[in-house]
Parts: sequence; structure tokens; C-alpha cells
Amino acid sequence: MLQESALRAWRDLAHLDRPERFLPWFCAIVQHAAADRARRERVRASEELREAPAAERGPSEARRLRLLRAVELLPSPLREAIELAYFADLSYPEIAAATEVSVSTVNLRLAQARAALRVALEDEHE
Repeated sequence: MLQESALRAWRDLAHLDRPERFLPWFCAIVQHAAADRARRERVRASEELREAPAAERGPSEARRLRLLRAVELLPSPLREAIELAYFADLSYPEIAAATEVSVSTVNLRLAQARAALRVALEDEHE
């Protein structure tokens, strides 16, 4: 995904108006690539769900799908922070630059997102 993002950035470098904003611009490219990949994986997962009976999927696959559904239901800023941290594997400063917020805001959003996901997954077990 990073190579794909680097290639996209190289091709689109002429569209960068302010060179001092390269890192946030590049992080946004990575963010979009991560979101695209996550969408493709959700589509594949839903296709696999239709094909495979529930007994064949196993508990870990079911938990993974519950987690993905819970991530989709998060408010946009929290979902974006989770996707950049865990799907795009960006650091807190990189996420802050990509989303144009402070590192402490990134930390807060990730903490809130993790808490919401914990609650969502606990609710499903009850």
C-alpha cells in the first residue's frame, strides 16, 4: 500500500501547490489508499460470508467481522483515526499531519475509538 501511495504521489506531484505541505498531502494519499483497501476487504468479506456457511468461518473470523462492522459505525473522526493507525500503520504525528489536528487530539480520538469498540464488542457478547 505504501508503494502504491508513493507511486501515486510521484505521478501527482505536479498538483501539489504548496511544497511545504508535502507530508500532510502524502499522508492524505496514504489515508485514501488505506480507506480504499479497507472498502475492498469489506466487499471481499461480504462475498465470502455469502459463500461460506457460518460453521466454516470459525469464532476468530466472526469476531474480526464484528470488529470491522463496529469500526464502520464509529463517528467519522474516530473511524479515520483507527483506520490511519491500524490499517495504514501511521504514527501519531503522521496521523496528526494527515488530519490537520494535534497529536494530543489524535491520542484522544484513538482512546475514544478503542473505548467505543470495546463497548460495541461487549454488547454483542451479551
